[in-house]
Amino acid sequence: MAEAMNGPTKALKKELAKLNDMAYRRELSLELEKLLDGFKAWKNGAKDIFDLVESVHEFHEQSARKLYEVHATGDDHRGALAFALAEGTIKESEVSEELRVFLGPIIEFYRRQSEDDSAQT
Repeated sequence: MAEAMNGPTKALKKELAKLNDMAYRRELSLELEKLLDGFKAWKNGAKDIFDLVESVHEFHEQSARKLYEVHATGDDHRGALAFALAEGTIKESEVSEELRVFLGPIIEFYRRQSEDDSAQT
């Protein structure tokens, strides 16, 4: 548990960075799939071109920007990765046991927060 007091080891930092990139790509892909559905709806005549343009604008200004801020800025990705694990974007089997233990309290925080949000809706 020396890492908890002194921060992650070099190996954990490398794994964190790799998995953060994986989470970023997966979350971005999900958002792009929604946009692709909009393009298909437009192509099939089910969506107005101006609504599609608005969807592209919203993707750029909101979804893509938010994901960029979460995953591509700074060099401490503990929170982003813990959230991705809590939400299931990254599977626990994809993460070393050492990193799961290191992130354990943060993952549990996000899981409890998600449960609280679900209970309120």
